[in-house]
Amino acid sequence: VTVSGSNVGIGTSSPSGYDSRTNNLVVGDAGDAGITIFSGATSNARLQFAPSGSTGLDNGLIGYDNSNDSMVFATGGSDRMRIDSAGRVTMPYQPAFMSANVGASVTLANGGEVICTTVVFNTGSHYNNTTGRFTAPISGIYMFTYAAFNPDGGNKQFAPKLNGSDFGFGDTFGIFDTGPTAPNQVKGLTILINLSANDSMSFGFRNGYSGTVYLGHSYFGGYLLG
Repeated sequence: VTVSGSNVGIGTSSPSGYDSRTNNLVVGDAGDAGITIFSGATSNARLQFAPSGSTGLDNGLIGYDNSNDSMVFATGGSDRMRIDSAGRVTMPYQPAFMSANVGASVTLANGGEVICTTVVFNTGSHYNNTTGRFTAPISGIYMFTYAAFNPDGGNKQFAPKLNGSDFGFGDTFGIFDTGPTAPNQVKGLTILINLSANDSMSFGFRNGYSGTVYLGHSYFGGYLLG
C-alpha cells in the first residue's frame, strides 16, 4: 500500500499518476485485479455515491442483496434498475404509457389526431390524454404502437404524427381500408423512432384524409427503449 498525499495506491506506487478525477484510491495488478465488498448472507453490500457534506443515502448507489442475489442501481435516492438472480431487468421509472378509448364514433377533419382519453398506465406522466400526444422527456429511441377502427369502410389512411405533422416515407407508415365494402376494420402499426427531448408523438388521419373513427377500438401506446 502506497499513500501519496491524498492518494492511496494498492499495487501501484504512483496513484497520483492516474486520472485526477478517480485517483484517490487506485487498485491494480499486472494481471487480473478487483475489489471485493462482502456482507452477511442476508445483508446488502453497497457502493455509495454522495455529494460533499452529505451523509445520507440520497444520491446514487450500486448495491447487491445477498438474501435474494439481486443487484440494484439507484440515482437521485431511488432504485432505478434492478437485476434479479435470473438476469431479469426491471426499470420501474422508464417512460411508458398505454391509452385507449371507450366511447362512440368521432368525426375528424383533414389530418385530425385521434385522442385516446382513457389512460391504462402512464409512467412519468409524459402522455397527455387531453391532446393525445406523448412528449419525449429525453432524447432516445422510442417504440410506439397504435390502432384505429374504421366503422364505415372506404379508403382512410392514418399516420404517426411527429410534432403534429405526418411522419413516414410515402405510404410506408400509412394504414388504410380499401373499398366501400370493408367497414368495421381495425388496423394498426408499430414503429421505432429517434426522438429529441420535447418532441411529441401522436397519430391520426394522414394529411389529405378525414372521416369517422370509432373510439371504442382505438388505442395508442409507447415507451423509451434507450
